[in-house]
Amino acid sequence: MGAGLLRRRVSGRAEITLLVLYGVVAAYAFGLLMNLSGWPFLSLTMAPAEGLAFVPGDPVIEHLRRFGVYTLLTSTGSFDTGRAITNAVTILLSARPCWRLCAGPLGKCASTLAVSRRG
Repeated sequence: MGAGLLRRRVSGRAEITLLVLYGVVAAYAFGLLMNLSGWPFLSLTMAPAEGLAFVPGDPVIEHLRRFGVYTLLTSTGSFDTGRAITNAVTILLSARPCWRLCAGPLGKCASTLAVSRRG
């Protein structure tokens, strides 16, 4: 959803590079949010003395430190990086064919059709 906020004046290789960077950032952001969704419940299965679990009543800085360590140890090196690489490769392989399809006769027809239906 955020890809629509990217710069519109970029074209060619720079546009594909910008989309690849967006895909990598989105992959890590998704992983961070997924970790955040389960991290508070870790204290139910792990002793707080182990240093990664959420401890109610601790200062916010301590929570951020624990969550950062938890994220780095559990998924950043594996799932999130794999997701980022997959996003980057998929965008690199599909960007040019998609642009050709959208700029070709079918793309022009589809945009003309959408405009004529509105007006």
